[in-house]
Amino acid sequence: MYSLSNNWKKRVNSFVCYRPHAGEHIDCVLSEMVNRSKLSGTRITCLFNGIQIIVSPEMTKKEALRQWKYALKQSCTPFRKALWKQECAKYHAECKAKKQRVYQLLSTEKMEVPWYKLIPYLRTCWAQRKDNLSKEIIKFIQGWAVAMQQEIRKGSKPADIQDKLEQELDYIGLSGFTNLLAVAFLKKFWKYGNQLT
Repeated sequence: MYSLSNNWKKRVNSFVCYRPHAGEHIDCVLSEMVNRSKLSGTRITCLFNGIQIIVSPEMTKKEALRQWKYALKQSCTPFRKALWKQECAKYHAECKAKKQRVYQLLSTEKMEVPWYKLIPYLRTCWAQRKDNLSKEIIKFIQGWAVAMQQEIRKGSKPADIQDKLEQELDYIGLSGFTNLLAVAFLKKFWKYGNQLT
């Protein structure tokens, strides 16, 4: 039986197993692998960014690139899904905690509305209770006002604590426009609304 010497084994191995240089682009790696494969008539393997690439003599560079992208996608998809689920669970837990805090604030205290604005305030709140999102937005605004009232009693100014408390309590994910409407609602009905920015 014919056997290769260690020196020849190293040469064959260095030809069959391509080792890319640091910073080498995938296009350059695949071009070199396809050329080596066609020249030798054997399969060439390579480990590029943790993904094994195998190029046979009949493959083109485009096919090899497609194979590498598919393998990369397959290796990343479970990780991305797991990471996405983890991020979603974390976000929902934060929203749930914020919502509980808002409902806790509303169970202890109500939003202070001047007596002469009470009827329009109640009409507006009643009109917004048609769908769940509007109802939750009103609850959030009321909870936001109550939290600011508590901070005002401690000596803070509404304009200074407005943004901080809005971020701490926002369990709905208000957009910029909805946030402007919430501030307009507070400016119109809340006792300290004229001090908001």
